[in-house]
Amino acid sequence: MQPRTRNARATAPFDLSIDSLTHDGRGVGRHKGRAVFVANALPGDTVTARVVKCKASLWEAEIDRIIVPSPQRKTPECPIYGQCGGCSLQHLDHPGQLAVHTDVVLGQLKRFAGLEPETLMTPLQSPPWGYRHRARLAVRWLNRKLSLGFRAAGSNTIIPVSACPVLAPDLEALLPGLEATLKITSDPRAISHIELAAGDQCRGILLRHIRPLSGQDQDRWRVLAEEYGAHLWFQSSEPDPLVCGYSPDGQVSLTYRLPEFTLKLAFLPVDFIQVNPYINRQMVSQAVEWLDLAPTDTVLDLFCGLGNFTLPLATRAGQVVGVEGLASLVEKGRENARMNGLSNAAFMQADLSQDILLQVWSQKTYDACLLDPPRTGAREVLETLADRLPGRLLYISCNPATLARDAGILKQAGYRLARLSAMDMFPQTVHVETMALFLRD
Repeated sequence: MQPRTRNARATAPFDLSIDSLTHDGRGVGRHKGRAVFVANALPGDTVTARVVKCKASLWEAEIDRIIVPSPQRKTPECPIYGQCGGCSLQHLDHPGQLAVHTDVVLGQLKRFAGLEPETLMTPLQSPPWGYRHRARLAVRWLNRKLSLGFRAAGSNTIIPVSACPVLAPDLEALLPGLEATLKITSDPRAISHIELAAGDQCRGILLRHIRPLSGQDQDRWRVLAEEYGAHLWFQSSEPDPLVCGYSPDGQVSLTYRLPEFTLKLAFLPVDFIQVNPYINRQMVSQAVEWLDLAPTDTVLDLFCGLGNFTLPLATRAGQVVGVEGLASLVEKGRENARMNGLSNAAFMQADLSQDILLQVWSQKTYDACLLDPPRTGAREVLETLADRLPGRLLYISCNPATLARDAGILKQAGYRLARLSAMDMFPQTVHVETMALFLRD
């Protein structure tokens, strides 16, 4: 609960009808001409709101009582909902979540870029539970008590987690064993974080430790990994290399497949991959379809990572150039190209936030371009290369705000927003993935 200000304490609870949601999932109503943002409220709710913070143009409030629930309101499935800082939309049914995600993206684009898509596509949908193939668990010991779990909403407090319904079942099944092994190690405080990752038919455990682990403790973790058939790595600190502790199949990497393109990609737990394989497969297929490539086309793939889009594009185009800032991902992309027998996919390293005009790849002509930037977006590269980019540009975004900002840059460069699709990459959360096709005649 947020601390109440003096003015908030002086404001008596009042009834409020909720008519919309903010981008971060708070309900919005109006009271005496003032906007009121209410945590955990939904459009269609009538609530008694209690103000917790007063600002000049709005109030922030919490629900004192739900008078009439929204038809879309549901009972959260997670027992620690409201404590863990993760899945904050569990009280909204899945169709409602899809609608909210689309509305947030459309609202940001209209407000900040003055753009509406010529065609709004149906959102790509995911199973609402058991979809998450990556997780980072914090380990804390306080007064000889172990906390293994996720951070609480708005704080660094660790909420213990014994089950997580959004985790892939193969990863959720590891949680009891991880806690039990931590409790029997000789130096449990040496472990600061545990990262979990799953491929299509494999899973891995990465232990981050701040002090060297004894041989006996390493053996204890190997026993756990062998019991669950999981890969095991140790890492003393970032960006130190991973040390393989156990591999059930003799392979040094995990893998996932893109069946439509007959591709298999290798990755490590420290490598970026999409957390939701169900959406990732649909997303890659839709991206290739929207770009409508010819066998002679050349494609530029910016922020390409380990080749998640680069390699599928290479199965349809004549040549694909992937550009990525992290040397480790560039090398992994090259390894994945070799593993899949693709000689028409080239991977280059470059910091795309810096001056790239002298880079050889930036001076070439392309028929299409794909961008999949981090949450900070692609402002620098778009401002630098706007006049050189091809007429077909596909933008994958995990942040509606930076998508809208960058869409404004593309609008100034003569592009129109031809197609838009929200993607259900993160069910139960306020986060939204978006695909936008920009065309310039």
